[in-house]
This record gives sequence, C-alpha cells and structure tokens, in this order.
Amino acid sequence: MRRDITEWPMEIIRSFTMKLEGDEDFRYVSEFPELLNIPGPYLTYKGVFSSPHECCLVTALEFARRYPYHKNSKAIKREFKANEILDIVTGKKKIIFVSYNDDPDEWKDDVKTRITRRVKKILPRLSRPDFSKEPVKLVRIYGYWLEGDDLEGKPRGGVDIPQFSQISFYKAELNKWVRDDPDYTIMADLEFCRRNPKHNYAKKSQYYKLFSNAEILEISKGRKKLIIESCWE
Repeated sequence: MRRDITEWPMEIIRSFTMKLEGDEDFRYVSEFPELLNIPGPYLTYKGVFSSPHECCLVTALEFARRYPYHKNSKAIKREFKANEILDIVTGKKKIIFVSYNDDPDEWKDDVKTRITRRVKKILPRLSRPDFSKEPVKLVRIYGYWLEGDDLEGKPRGGVDIPQFSQISFYKAELNKWVRDDPDYTIMADLEFCRRNPKHNYAKKSQYYKLFSNAEILEISKGRKKLIIESCWE
C-alpha cells in the first residue's frame, strides 16, 4: 500500500466526550483529523505506519498542510519545515518514535505475575487511594525524530504529561481504580494543574480550565466520576 496520503480524503472526527457526574452537558469534546475509510490501526498493521503515534501525527501534519488556517491546525507543533512535511506525508521519510513510559510490571510474564492478573480481574473492587494525596509529576512519555536525524541528539518534539509517580495507569486499571486511559490521564492532568496553577503546563491545559479546584478534589478523592464516552463505532 502506498504511503502518500496527500490525496486521501480526511475529516475532523469526534473521538470522545467528557463530563462530570451530575452534568447535563459535555465539558469537553475531543476532535482530531482522521483518514476516511482507512482506519489507523489497519494502516499500522499493514506497515504503512510504524506505530499509531506516527499515523496520528502524519495525519495531523497533512491536515495542517491542506488547511493551515483551521483552528485544529494552529494547535499542531511545527517542528518540521514545509519540505520536510511534504517528505513525511508522501512517504519519503518516516517519523521515528521512542517511548520512555513503559511500566516494567506491565511486560512481566512470569507465573506469579500471570496469576496476579487473573485473580485481580475477578476480585471485588479494591480500596481506592486518595489521588489528591498521591505524588504527581510531569513525565516525558515519548520523543520523536525525523528519519535521518541523529537519534542521540535532541528530538524534534515529544509529549510530556502528568502522571502519578507511585501509581501507573497499568496498576490503576489492574486494581479497578480507573476505567481506561483517559480516566487516569485526565485525572492526573487536573491534579497536577490544581497543585501547580502557575506552571506553564497548567496555563495550556485544555482540561484544567473546565473545572474548579473543588471539583478536581471531588474527582481525585473518588467522590465524583468523570464520565468519558468513546465515540468510536
């Protein structure tokens, strides 16, 4: 399958909605560019892209190239020159991602770990910690380079997100403290911003401005739930 996506149709799609327990209206609606009729996971499986991360970023770059004045295009970081973007979206060069965020426990496959996973899946819900008291910090989860770059040098870009230092998403999901990745990620985002309101990350957070500090504490303490619904069919 050809990698050149410059003529492939795409559109802005809704991926998930979010509201706080008790709300009538959505607090947030996630939207991003997506290739039509060709799912990203299929393209990754076929080797067109090396990872879902690459598929998402390449699609976003192509959308921004076609529609530079669209509001979604303004949010895309410009770590690439115009000629480099064209090389990326036509398949001449790949974006290389390096993940820094693997939880070692997630990849263990010894007998004790396998038994623990099976048991935890059927146990009643364990006591949920008070996440408002858990250490939280900003973590670089991945960086990316353009094919041909010095991989030992500074990456073109990457993603830093808040995470709870002593409770990974894997551990939180395994113990039934969160339902899925957005549940964990958004709670960590809100809690980090509540504690560090003057931090540059808090000023740019798309979630923090949607909640009061009192509401964030309700979420972190488990008194109210974030209701996150996927829009994927």
